[in-house]
Amino acid sequence: MKFKTAYDIIAHILGLRLLKEQENVYVHKEDRSKRFIRTKWGFEPVEKHNLKVRVLYLEHEIEKLNRINEELEYDNEALIRKREGLRKQLGICQENTKRMKKQKGFINKLLKEVLDKNVALDKKYERLVKSKESADKQLENLKLSKAHLLEQYNDLIEKNREQKKHLQEFQKVIAGLKEKCKQGSN
Repeated sequence: MKFKTAYDIIAHILGLRLLKEQENVYVHKEDRSKRFIRTKWGFEPVEKHNLKVRVLYLEHEIEKLNRINEELEYDNEALIRKREGLRKQLGICQENTKRMKKQKGFINKLLKEVLDKNVALDKKYERLVKSKESADKQLENLKLSKAHLLEQYNDLIEKNREQKKHLQEFQKVIAGLKEKCKQGSN
């Protein structure tokens, strides 16, 4: 077998072989489900890189939910202002009803419309509150998921450090073998 780089030697010793269809991706000869990516530190499981992507995705989702939450709070405040304005308008309409008995039918119709708007706004307000609570729960779940993924990421970093130690030991063994080969050829 011809070795072009030190990575080829390491891969051979670890029982890995390069996938032809993917550059820098290796599979274990015995267990083809285990895939590794060649990095400048050696070989790392593909899952480690996927966790980084997942953490970035979750951070993006948290930011998006925060923006949605801020928009819902703004909409909620606007609805409260509208509701207060409608309540004031309702009070004015009631005062006009007492003063203008001739226009009672017209004012009663306007009052019914205002009340319907008020009920609709109350229902919309309740839906927004429920939606905000749901967004808060999702945000909490995403924070917990992020913390769990970060913990997994840190575990993978520790495993990577162990692999580096093994690589250094392996390099020492290779250097010793090279030295023995040089001494044997002399």
